[in-house]
Amino acid sequence: MLVFFAWFILVLFLLLGMVGIFLPAFPGIVLIFGGAIIHKLLMPQYLSWWTILVLGLGVLTTFGLDMLGSAVGARWGGASKYGMI
Repeated sequence: MLVFFAWFILVLFLLLGMVGIFLPAFPGIVLIFGGAIIHKLLMPQYLSWWTILVLGLGVLTTFGLDMLGSAVGARWGGASKYGMI
């Protein structure tokens, strides 16, 4: 039963995360990462901590690039330094 629940949660979070990629108000990348962490905690034999670390670095990289893109877009739109921050 735990195996079914763990896989169900993972698939649910992945599908919600995929929806979040296309809908800006939905935190897609966070849901995908959260699903992976829950799956790791419920079934530790399937995912290694290295996989979780790489996914976490991917999440941080995504947030960093999103902030950088917002700052560059604001600058191209004529914003000041304070507006970019």
